[in-house]
Amino acid sequence: MKTLYLRIVYITLIVMVLSSLLGFLGANLYYQVKLKPVNDEKIMKVAKEIKQYYLTNDEVKIENYLEHIGELGYEVLKVNQAGDKKYFGEAFRKTAIDQKVIDDVLAGEPYHGILNFNTGWFITGFFDNDVRNTVGVEVEGYALFIRPSQEDQFGELRIFIAMIAVFTGIISVVAVFIMTRFIVKPVRMLTKATKAFSKGETTITLPTKRQDEIGQLARSFEEMTTELSLAEQKRQEFVANVSHELQTPLTAIQGFARILQNQELSKAEREKYLRIITNETNRLSGLTNQLLLLSYLDQTDELLTPEEVRVSEQIQQFTASTEWRWRAKNIFIQMETVPALVLANGPLLYQVWQNIIGNAINYTPIDGEINIKMSHDNDFLFVSISNTGDKIPADDLAHIFERFYQADKMRERTEESSGLGLAISAEIVKRHRGTIQVESNDEETIFTVMLPKHK
Repeated sequence: MKTLYLRIVYITLIVMVLSSLLGFLGANLYYQVKLKPVNDEKIMKVAKEIKQYYLTNDEVKIENYLEHIGELGYEVLKVNQAGDKKYFGEAFRKTAIDQKVIDDVLAGEPYHGILNFNTGWFITGFFDNDVRNTVGVEVEGYALFIRPSQEDQFGELRIFIAMIAVFTGIISVVAVFIMTRFIVKPVRMLTKATKAFSKGETTITLPTKRQDEIGQLARSFEEMTTELSLAEQKRQEFVANVSHELQTPLTAIQGFARILQNQELSKAEREKYLRIITNETNRLSGLTNQLLLLSYLDQTDELLTPEEVRVSEQIQQFTASTEWRWRAKNIFIQMETVPALVLANGPLLYQVWQNIIGNAINYTPIDGEINIKMSHDNDFLFVSISNTGDKIPADDLAHIFERFYQADKMRERTEESSGLGLAISAEIVKRHRGTIQVESNDEETIFTVMLPKHK
């Protein structure tokens, strides 16, 4: 199995090799197109100056003069009409040259061997020590073939460049392995952390201070583990709360069912226990319906069968259907409505007002007051529902929309509440692309719902 470490090493080495080859080919192409004519012309100029100097200085002997030219860093071949050859300066590596070339130079035609020398793609011709890779001129019956002595002019430089290339290659390969290990190390840490998290470990440290993609990935992983840990904690709390909520009515039903098995009970006692069982059954049914609704809301972000809904009519309908409840407590309800429309799932949105206004009725003291105010602007409808009563503590206010958070406290006030109503309301409002907020002071508690208007 190829690890990420080996993949990065392989890819880096391949890139280094390919870039070196392409660079070498590019350099050769530049030499073939640009430098070769320049070099040929430059050496030809030197050859003509050598010829001119010899012709204008009669006292100079050609043998001595060519030896001096060789000592200055040039390789020279002198050929006469008979084909006798003599070399000056450093020796040529290849000495073969066509007789036709010699004859043409003796006839006075300059020879441009550097320009026409066939080097191929992988040999820089300027460094090829071949007689054919020269320029030629005729000097008083002799054919002179001249080129720079690469051993004298470039020998040490070529060795130095070669050493640089070798050391660069070695250092590059070693650096690739070290840097790749440095790059892959946080990935391995992340893999180890993933395995640890899958086994239930939550205290995981990662290199989140890095500002590169690895650091971003580490931060995202830590955020994910934190969210998953919280989600798991909430799931366990939810299961525990559901079990508790289900257990209470089931225990009551079981206990009173056993009591009803007593044949000595009076008719009044039987009717009393049957009413209790009926009430607990209704409560159990309502709780399961709420759980099913929450499950539905958790599984979808879309609203089914949206329609135009006039919120004022829904609120008036609910307050009318619960009149017996709030009149029994002598609660005064004041309502200000507007005829604004929203695009919503009617039954779900009705449950929002049922939960919020229902809670307001439950927690408003006798002779208290509930105010329902509606307003709107160009884009949104605002519904404010306030009730007098005890202030909700700040610690509880921050968690009021969490599932079952206030279950025990709410049971102290009313046995009809399960602690899911506000959580359901918040999810429904969220699905309608709206918001719900709550604030509480010593005088009143205010819920504010904002919904997009249907235009």
